[in-house]
Amino acid sequence: MRRAALLVLALALAGCGQPTEPTKQAETLGSISSEGRLVANGVVSGRTTEPFVRVQSAALAEQARLLEEVAATPRLRSLAGRISGQLENLSDHADDEHLARRVASRLERASRTAEELAQ
Repeated sequence: MRRAALLVLALALAGCGQPTEPTKQAETLGSISSEGRLVANGVVSGRTTEPFVRVQSAALAEQARLLEEVAATPRLRSLAGRISGQLENLSDHADDEHLARRVASRLERASRTAEELAQ
């Protein structure tokens, strides 16, 4: 998971890797929300540190924000905004287990929505 986190952070810093096709955008949003859910579940289970949660969720939120800017459809733009907002909330409250549980649930729904949009 740390290798994936470094890859996401590197892509965010480089400002590249943003797909332009709606299907690929939906798949990317699904990946971002799934990884965010894993981070949130780590908070719930106590398996992650607060600094990791703060940095990782902020990096994922940035990826979603970048995708929101170039989203091919209004539904993708909206989904990217919701994902980004949840991840920012997690980053701001990295030690709140109750909030992390809600974020994980919302990101699970976002992942399912992204999967539907990718089809």
